[in-house]
Amino acid sequence: MQSIFNDVYAVADAQRLRVWTGAGARDYVGEPAFAAEHGGDPAVALATVLGALPKVRGAFRNRLYLRIGHPWAHAAVLPWQSGLWSESAWQAYARALFETRALRVPLAVRVAYARFGHARLAVALHDDVLRACAEVSRAAGWRLAGCRDALSAALSVALSAALQPQRVSLGTGDYRFVLLQPGVVTCLFRCEGEWRDAVTLPRHAGQQLGDLIGAAALMCGQPPDGQTVVSTLDAHEYIEGRIDVRIDVRDGQDDARVYDGGAPPLDRLRAGVAA
Repeated sequence: MQSIFNDVYAVADAQRLRVWTGAGARDYVGEPAFAAEHGGDPAVALATVLGALPKVRGAFRNRLYLRIGHPWAHAAVLPWQSGLWSESAWQAYARALFETRALRVPLAVRVAYARFGHARLAVALHDDVLRACAEVSRAAGWRLAGCRDALSAALSVALSAALQPQRVSLGTGDYRFVLLQPGVVTCLFRCEGEWRDAVTLPRHAGQQLGDLIGAAALMCGQPPDGQTVVSTLDAHEYIEGRIDVRIDVRDGQDDARVYDGGAPPLDRLRAGVAA
């Protein structure tokens, strides 16, 4: 049965805004219908593309789903605190932790659920960017039906993929979850069934991804080796096993399409993966 909704899916990273429409849009399959540099203001680019896209009658039927990445998305692992009993207390704890990291802008914060006694993963989006995207969407006749940070969105897809046959289990095992974005790499560490720490490091031309993961492990006090899961900003595929990846970055600019669909083509990425 055909859906009554007219849905589009967008990804905003540090350099570009990309928008997918039509069949496969939900999975970010194929080339985007729109892709352009946004000059540091994704809301302006979003207003342009939404104004040009065809709409259907009934504003509630025109829906936008947005993923926002670095530098407007942040993550932190909150160690268990026995004195925090409510979700609002965990939210306040997360905000205080982000503030200690010199994030002095208003943030929209979400703290993921975790079992009693376990650390929690907190993610945050810059509230001004989120509000601007919602406002331009509404002005263009679209409804911002969902917005997620890039890390939790990629992690959710990887966990879902892990439930498929012949996939490694990510629910209870120890692993490092690595998200590649233009200019940065985010490493999220899990050990003994709970999150341990997260860090985002700059990534420059010629750097080995394995070296960056090792540096992140050292900074977070985690083992230098272990199962590594690599995801991408589009977040619908991942790589398992021990990795040694070198990314071909030219003139200091990432081509974000390198990461579409998971592992980049072999002529753009030299990767050795051992199960």
